Amino acid sequence: MLKKFVCQQILPLILLLGLIGCNEAPPEITQGKVMYKGRGVFPATLLFKDSQGKVLPTSTADDGSFKLIDVKKDKYRLAIQIPKLANLGSKRGPEADADAAPEGAREATVPAKFKDANVGIPAKYEDFDSSKLEFDFTSEISQDIQITLED
Repeated sequence: MLKKFVCQQILPLILLLGLIGCNEAPPEITQGKVMYKGRGVFPATLLFKDSQGKVLPTSTADDGSFKLIDVKKDKYRLAIQIPKLANLGSKRGPEADADAAPEGAREATVPAKFKDANVGIPAKYEDFDSSKLEFDFTSEISQDIQITLED
């Protein structure tokens, strides 16, 4: 009797629940790398904004690589934010580190992983409109994005 109940009532319910869970598509993931003057941009927060205004944030690794999870088919604009690190200066471009702090100050106050940080990207990339970085994922989610920043 118990065997009949399990086979007729419980087993079909378990199978039904399993099928319902299988219909959900896995989240779309894209990855890429942000480069400026031959170096990975790090540390940086990348803000991908879709056509509805929803922002998907992600961060770069020390080589400029990133992963973006839960990407929907849409058009995206990109803004890049660079954190202000102690004694790295507020100037932009290659001269940013030259006179930002006294000799040795950067080494004394910045954690080791940030000592080779590429913090001198042009200011235009901080804004969605001025960056001119756009990605069209309406037909297919790109699996690998290579972003090269220019002056």
